[in-house]
Amino acid sequence: MTTKDYGTNKKLYTVVEKNDGSIEINVFTDNQEFRKIITNHIIDTAFFLKNQRAYEKSDMAAKNWMAKIVSDYWENFRTRRVSFIIRN
Repeated sequence: MTTKDYGTNKKLYTVVEKNDGSIEINVFTDNQEFRKIITNHIIDTAFFLKNQRAYEKSDMAAKNWMAKIVSDYWENFRTRRVSFIIRN
């Protein structure tokens, strides 16, 4: 399994590429607004595909980095091979 961290000044996400081809996104961001968005769409990963462009333009780091993850793992989001773990 391969891991990749996302975030500039602090780690906001870690993506784990699993052996079965799926990914697991560990969410470390302390932005409560965006944590709630992730929690509400934890099963419907297509939501993040639909919002990628808006997230790229956002001034919120959590959204910018999520847009980068979606870009890097587009196929996983398209085929719903994504799981999220909300970390404290």
